[in-house]
Amino acid sequence: MTVFREVRAVVFDAVGTLIDADPPVASVYREAGARHGSSLLMGDIVANLKAAIARNFRGEASDEVLERSRWSCVVAETFIDIDDTSQLFQELWNHFADAAHWRAVDDAKAVCQELSSRGYVVAVASNFDGRLNRISQALPPLDAIGSIFVSSQVGYSKPHAEFFRRVQRSLQLEPSQLLMVGDSQTNDYAAARAVGWGSLWLARGHSDASADTISSLTEVLGYLR
Repeated sequence: MTVFREVRAVVFDAVGTLIDADPPVASVYREAGARHGSSLLMGDIVANLKAAIARNFRGEASDEVLERSRWSCVVAETFIDIDDTSQLFQELWNHFADAAHWRAVDDAKAVCQELSSRGYVVAVASNFDGRLNRISQALPPLDAIGSIFVSSQVGYSKPHAEFFRRVQRSLQLEPSQLLMVGDSQTNDYAAARAVGWGSLWLARGHSDASADTISSLTEVLGYLR
C-alpha cells in the first residue's frame, strides 16, 4: 500500500464520492421524462444518459454557458422520444440545483473532519457548475470545506491536465503534496497521477480491487502518515 507522506491537501471529487443524488439521477430522469411524455424504460434512460454524458463531457474547456449547454444536450440525447426537451431540461436543471435533492455519503463528514483535525487542507474538485457552490452552503460536509473548485469556474473540466494545474496553483502546493480521491478511474485517479499528484480510486463494490483502490472514504486515512 502506498503511503503519501508528503501530502498536505486531500482533494475530493464531489458527485459519487462525497455526495450522491437523492433520489438517484436515473430515477429523477425517468419520472420527469414521463411527466413530459416520454415512454422510455429505465434501462433505455440509463443507457442513453451514460452515452450522452460521455459524448458531451470530454475534459474540454468549460464555463457556465458551456456547462448548461452540454447538460441541455444530455437531456435531449437521453429522451429521444421527446421532440422539444427545453422545458424538461429546465425542470431537471432546477431539481439538481437544490441541496434538498443531494445527500452526503455515510462516511464523508467523519472523514473530512478527521482530515481537518490532522491538519490537512480539505478541498473539492468537481466537474460541475455554479450550482455546486449553492448546494455546498446547505449540505454538510461541503459547507465546512473552504476550497471548492468546479470545472465551469476553473475553465477546464477533468481529466484535462490544466484543470489540475489550476487547482494546484490556487492551493499553492507542489504536485506531490496533493492527493486526489474520486470515483472515476479516468477523470480522478489517472488524470491526477498524470500531473504528478497522488491519487486514490474510490471503487465501491469493485471486484478487482488493487493497490491505491479503496472501497470507502474511511480507507483514505490509512494512506496518510
